[in-house]
Amino acid sequence: MKYITKIKLKNKQFSVYRLESTDMNFFKQFHKQLLDCLQGIEKEFTGEYNYVLLKKDIQGKSILHVVYYKEKPIAYSLVYTPNRKNITSWLNNCKIEKKDKTKIAELAGAGVVPEFRGYGMQSYLLKLREKYLKKIKFKWGVVSVHPKNIYSLINLVKNDYSIISLSKNKHNEDRLYLKKRI
Repeated sequence: MKYITKIKLKNKQFSVYRLESTDMNFFKQFHKQLLDCLQGIEKEFTGEYNYVLLKKDIQGKSILHVVYYKEKPIAYSLVYTPNRKNITSWLNNCKIEKKDKTKIAELAGAGVVPEFRGYGMQSYLLKLREKYLKKIKFKWGVVSVHPKNIYSLINLVKNDYSIISLSKNKHNEDRLYLKKRI
């Protein structure tokens, strides 16, 4: 893990780290613990990653952040850059000009443990990923969300993401696709 920065949200101090491919076992355990504590949430809102492919992806321009409070991981966020055919299927739902298709990244997930919701962590993680995309000269951020996931949808719209389509994902689940010019 590589230390990135400290942030303060609602009078609490958090540390942000960028994970390396060697941290995938840690992330897999943390992510599964996070999914376990979200038992009241509909399955369509959450899901496991293919951790083997994720490990390969974060060796490229894709990036995975984990936020800690004291010694405990409490949140994560992920950005996929289109470097494999099987992660570019969502590009068809983006409604972005063909010339910009190589400058689109998918904000492919974020999660916060329940006791740290309401701190503005999701908005912070959106801004963190956007800052990274600017740094690597990407033009667009695209995110998908289940249409009934109202809290995430409100956060995305509040952070200037626009709804572009309602489609099925590769698992045949309804997803709203949103985009923002970075």
